[in-house]
Amino acid sequence: MAVAIVGIVMAGQLARRRREAMAQLARDLGWRFWPQDDDSISSEFPKLGLFDHGRQRYAYNTLTGTIAVAGRSYDVQMGDYRYTEGSGKNQHTYRVSYLVATVPFPFVPDVNIHHEGLFDKVAQAIGFADINFESAEFSHKYSVKSPDRRFAYALIHPRMIEYFLQVQAPAVRIHDRHVLLREGSHWDVDGFRRQLAWPR
Repeated sequence: MAVAIVGIVMAGQLARRRREAMAQLARDLGWRFWPQDDDSISSEFPKLGLFDHGRQRYAYNTLTGTIAVAGRSYDVQMGDYRYTEGSGKNQHTYRVSYLVATVPFPFVPDVNIHHEGLFDKVAQAIGFADINFESAEFSHKYSVKSPDRRFAYALIHPRMIEYFLQVQAPAVRIHDRHVLLREGSHWDVDGFRRQLAWPR
C-alpha cells in the first residue's frame, strides 16, 4: 500500500512539472496553453488516424498558435493525448504527444509516412506496395503511401530524405489540409521544440 501511495504521489509531481514546463513553452512562443482535458479533438481532426482510436479520448496540455513557413502562416495545435482500448484485465490507456499543423491551401493529397514494420512487409508481400524512392535506405526504413504519387515524390525530395535518415523522425499523416506528427510516447519540452522545427 505504501509503495502504491508513493507511486501516485510521484506521478502527480511529474505531471505537475510537465504542465509547468509546457506552460513555460507556451509563454516562450507567445501561444495559448490549456492544461485541462478536452474531448473535442476527435471532432476537430476526425480522419488523421489517431484521434478516433478507442474510447475516453482526451487532449490535454494543449498549446495553440502559429508558425511561419516559407513566408506563410500555419495554425498549429500540439500537446498530449490519451485514449483507452480493451476492457477488464486487457484494458490499456495510451498516452502520446502530437502536433497538428493546418496548411493554408485548399486541397492537399493524402500522404502517410511511418517507420516500416511487420504489417507493412506483409502487405507488400501480398501486393499492397508502398511508394519507393531512389534512396534504397529510405525506402527500406520508411513506408510511404499516397493516392497521388507525383505529390509524394514532390513532397519527399532528396533534402527531406536526407533529414529523415539523420534524425528519429515522427510518423507523418497528411489529410484534408492537416499535417499530423506523432510518435508512440510523450515528448519532453525539447521534443516539442524539435517537432516545431520539422515543418520548416
